[in-house]
Amino acid sequence: KEEIKLEFEELQKWTVNESQTVQCVFWNNSFWDDYGCRFDPAAKACFCNHATPFSSILSFKKPGPEIEEPVNPVVWWIEVVCFSASIISCIIFTTIILAIRGLRTLQSFKMHCNLSVALLLQYTGYLILNVTELEGVQCKVIGFMVHWITLASFFAMFAEALSVYLAIVVVFNSHISYIVVKVALFCWGITGCLVGLFAGITKMEYYSCTSSGFLVSPYSIYFLNIPVLCILLINSAMFGRMIWKAFQSNMTRLKDGSKRAQAISQLKMVFSLNTMLGVGYLIGLVVDYSVALEIIFIVINGLAGFFLLCLFGIFNPMTKGAIKKSMRKFQGSTTSTGYAYKLTASTADNRRSM
Repeated sequence: KEEIKLEFEELQKWTVNESQTVQCVFWNNSFWDDYGCRFDPAAKACFCNHATPFSSILSFKKPGPEIEEPVNPVVWWIEVVCFSASIISCIIFTTIILAIRGLRTLQSFKMHCNLSVALLLQYTGYLILNVTELEGVQCKVIGFMVHWITLASFFAMFAEALSVYLAIVVVFNSHISYIVVKVALFCWGITGCLVGLFAGITKMEYYSCTSSGFLVSPYSIYFLNIPVLCILLINSAMFGRMIWKAFQSNMTRLKDGSKRAQAISQLKMVFSLNTMLGVGYLIGLVVDYSVALEIIFIVINGLAGFFLLCLFGIFNPMTKGAIKKSMRKFQGSTTSTGYAYKLTASTADNRRSM
């Protein structure tokens, strides 16, 4: 694409200095942007591939190479451990759902499986960014994939919240036909189109592989933080409504000893959804003020896959019952096979003796 040469009188007077840099920028109605522009020191001019109101910025820096802010090793190890734990937990939970027919046919567990797969891919991407040093095309591709998966994970959390909201608040007509297809299109289709459109317009120039994130600021604000914040606010509103509804419907049950255990179990599940609905990510708004807050943020949100396994797997009565039932069937089939084998062997022995 043909470039437009822009000359500024002040730049013509500028002499090359190692302590100074020149950046050619334009105003995009929100901030100064250098997309599609470059500065040629030899010509002392800006070259841009589009026509917009332009300016040039002369910035000063200390001589010598730029020093990147070091990563706190404690925070790094906590991230690696939490991400690894979530990855393993998601693999276990997804395997349990897919292996047991009594679970994979239920609408609620189809939603859990979708969320588990999304979290598995999300934390795998985060772990890759943490333990590898990628550059060039590889960095842009990984950044694009992590951007897509992260948005899809939050959309999956919204779908999970909506499903539980319908079950607890609406109750009637809460079943959704072809839910797997609809949720897949909602979580992966819409986010894929949005991220693909962003990557196509910007030519993937704003993806990075640094400890601070995979999307360069301020684009991370508009194309990641704002959509995530909107989802979290909606989830928080539904979460509050679910707590109130569950509390109201269980007040009479709490007075009845025979139904007390069931009521307390339902209330615990609703309160535990706080983490699953991603409300813990709101702590990310204040993580820059303290290392302790950053660690709390990482632990709460980095272990979302582990919480998913515990909440809907290990400590869920329905899951435990389905696992026990499958184990009994397996043991019964094994016993029947062994008995049939012994019976056949006994019959053969009788025939030989005759």
